[in-house]
Amino acid sequence: MLAFIDTETTGLDPRIHQPYEVAWWMEDEANPESYWLEHTLDLADPAALAIGHYWDRGAHAAVRGGHAAIASDRWVANALHGVTLVGSNPSFDAAMLTRFIGTPVWHHRMIDVSNIAMVIFDTETPIGLAECASRSRDLGFTVPEPDHTAEGDVRTTRAVYEALRARRRAWGS
Repeated sequence: MLAFIDTETTGLDPRIHQPYEVAWWMEDEANPESYWLEHTLDLADPAALAIGHYWDRGAHAAVRGGHAAIASDRWVANALHGVTLVGSNPSFDAAMLTRFIGTPVWHHRMIDVSNIAMVIFDTETPIGLAECASRSRDLGFTVPEPDHTAEGDVRTTRAVYEALRARRRAWGS
């Protein structure tokens, strides 16, 4: 089972930063699910919080469990057990979620849409989600802009993944 994944985090280093929001979209579900995660701001990077609109979106209510829609580590682990993560840099999301739940529970192989895009768009290095989305739209696909929310970026990731697969199928085998 594929699970399109994204996290919003208090910084880029999984050794000291934490995820505060996670969204996933199981391939057989009609819509993504999004949850706040308990976290602290002890070592948070203010720039990371600004990018994810942390304060504007009320994420601070999940600090130390204060938000009503908070997901537990056990619940997240059960939901993602055995799935194949699909993301734009899913190794980052996996590292952050491993910090949150304590162990990786998903399949050891992950799908990175930026690596697929590198082949489809013939780039020398992987490109970010915003560039993947833009180039997919240039090909005529409907792909939303990433918005640095877990759910918004999951929606973009899935649309990019489907566009890239459709582009590849159009080339034939």
